[in-house]
Amino acid sequence: MKICRVSRAAMAFVLFSASAYAATGTVPIQEGTVTFMLPPGSGSGGAPVTDCVGKTTTATTNQMAILAPCSQNVITANQKTAPALIAMDITDANAAVNAGLIPVSVQAMGMQNVEVWTHGSMAVRLAAGASGMFSGNLDLSKEPTGPLRARFMAWNSAPGDNTYTVELIGEETLFINAGAKTPSPVPAGAAGMALAWQDQFATLNATPCKPATGVWPNCTAPTASDGFTYLENIGNGSDYGDCAFDHTDGKYNPYTVQSGFLRIRATYDPNYHDPYGYNRKWYCGLLRTAFADGSSNLPAISYGYFEFTILAPNAAAATGATGGTWPAVWQTTRKNTAATGTIELDEAELYGNGPAYYQSGAGAYGAATTTATGFVYAGNPNGDLTWDWHRFGLLVTPTTVTSYFDDKPMGSQPIPQYADKSAPLWGWMMNLAMGSGWPVNAPPAKHYDMWIKEIRLYR
Repeated sequence: MKICRVSRAAMAFVLFSASAYAATGTVPIQEGTVTFMLPPGSGSGGAPVTDCVGKTTTATTNQMAILAPCSQNVITANQKTAPALIAMDITDANAAVNAGLIPVSVQAMGMQNVEVWTHGSMAVRLAAGASGMFSGNLDLSKEPTGPLRARFMAWNSAPGDNTYTVELIGEETLFINAGAKTPSPVPAGAAGMALAWQDQFATLNATPCKPATGVWPNCTAPTASDGFTYLENIGNGSDYGDCAFDHTDGKYNPYTVQSGFLRIRATYDPNYHDPYGYNRKWYCGLLRTAFADGSSNLPAISYGYFEFTILAPNAAAATGATGGTWPAVWQTTRKNTAATGTIELDEAELYGNGPAYYQSGAGAYGAATTTATGFVYAGNPNGDLTWDWHRFGLLVTPTTVTSYFDDKPMGSQPIPQYADKSAPLWGWMMNLAMGSGWPVNAPPAKHYDMWIKEIRLYR
């Protein structure tokens, strides 16, 4: 597994560097090399499409159109001969389904077997009809409210016959409406602690700017006294990677809140104007619970158990078609000086090209020190992590940091220390970035989604 090429030390540096807000006249850092590639047939050459209103499609033999729940994309890539990215576009309206049996229909001429998979296994095999039509019912009666990955797969051989020469795969993210949001259990790593703060995302209380001072970047940097929970950038307004962190105050808002779930979307748009000046054509988002001056509206917490529950995007195919997604949930110290240095702890970094892998790290920058070597944890804990929700946590004590995955301790390291040995205070972050040294490519949807169910902080 290739580990992150971009140094996290560079990310910590932006917490000391000059502000990216326009008033300073400085230029923010940006790292990585971006290679933009559109999916086959997505240009002006007349790519096959589906009309989701009229339920008609221009898909032909050895292609698959998902008519219900409807996606305008047509699956054209043969995964057998040319593996390709699988994320399909589906409008929020079409993705919204009620818990229970939902009708599924697919046109896949030339195919003999069409299946829909959820949670990493087959949920239903569709019945073949005339003219390449396949239909059936997907049973969502036991699904909780929230997003669900549904993967549509088709082969030109009968079930159980592995001599197929055509394999088609497309993935939709449905949103199940099943009543109240299902609460998560108290984390094992938080035993004996009290819940100090949580965000269940009834709304998103975030800003890139102090109110009434303009639109980012032509505005004044906000502070905690402005009443917001999140800053929509790394501390000083900078970003990193191959996707520009954009904001709620403009036309390229990457954030959506739906029924208690936060979605951060990374979108490819050939007409996008990169506000940081690097001509990137992707925009995405990062949220941080501390502001550029080190202030925060969260409780002052140094040690405890900190957990994010997330659903990461799948951006894996052949090496040349890697999507390049780089989701992360992490934290850095927020009261940094040249004398103390900066400490970073990562609940999880994930990479789209390796959907089974995550890593958790602990780093010291500037005057801060550490005796740790390697990662707190780096590996493949439980198959493809993009199928389902997973809980990534850190148990932080004055001496150690322990990584937790779905309530299981995965590894420990000595905690980095400020140079003056004072207790750290934290700013927590969640983001969907792109790059980290991997090629960045667009799927048929031209976007990737990371979902966050909750953040919980115990002490």
